[in-house]
Amino acid sequence: MKLLLGCAGPRIRNMASLAFGLRWPDATTITAQDGVRMTALIAKEKPDVIILDPHFADMSAAAAIKQARRLSDVPLMVVAGEWSELEAVEALESGADDYIAAPNHYVDLVARIVALLRRVNVVDFGITHPLLVSGGLLVNPATFEAFLDEEKLELTTTEFRLLQLLMSHYGSVVTYELAERVIWSGNGAASELVKKYVMRLRRKLGDVGERSSWFLNVYGIGYRFTGAVGANTDESRFSLAGS
Repeated sequence: MKLLLGCAGPRIRNMASLAFGLRWPDATTITAQDGVRMTALIAKEKPDVIILDPHFADMSAAAAIKQARRLSDVPLMVVAGEWSELEAVEALESGADDYIAAPNHYVDLVARIVALLRRVNVVDFGITHPLLVSGGLLVNPATFEAFLDEEKLELTTTEFRLLQLLMSHYGSVVTYELAERVIWSGNGAASELVKKYVMRLRRKLGDVGERSSWFLNVYGIGYRFTGAVGANTDESRFSLAGS
């Protein structure tokens, strides 16, 4: 899949590029910082999705969208640095499929892109492993990467697999035996191994106070992932690539 980012400023360009790459790690991203370059790239590269922050020096927002629509009918989202009702109406009337103010977090942008693709009846270019999200924590099983507040976590393979297992069973207890079977193939002292690696995960998540923010110890049984205190763990957002 190919994404065209038409953005004059770096903030939205960087956020959209990161969001798209996390959700679709095999995607190709191409960028244009002015309207003329955007038009040329649409004609040459034939992108599957277009995201614009069309405050170009050489072209108005409406003109940029009309130029894009003259060349392509793929999903087109406008992500603007500041919300303007008048600009939103003009963008939609010019041919944009969606118009949003730049979100505060790339996870929100991923969700909006996924929603747009579904709304315009485009197959979601799905991956078999959905993103797992809790507040500022994001785990991408497809790339074996984890981020906390947009900072990449340096996790070992075992730490990553345990975090993925706990998050994918959000709200349910992961028993010592299940963790041992899934991660260590049934070899080892289950409770001691899980306790050791949960402790390591807590340190890397900054969870070192008296009260655990991410993992609840169910005495004698295992652990339950609860998400950070105050984090948004609404299940509709928890697995963005799921349903």
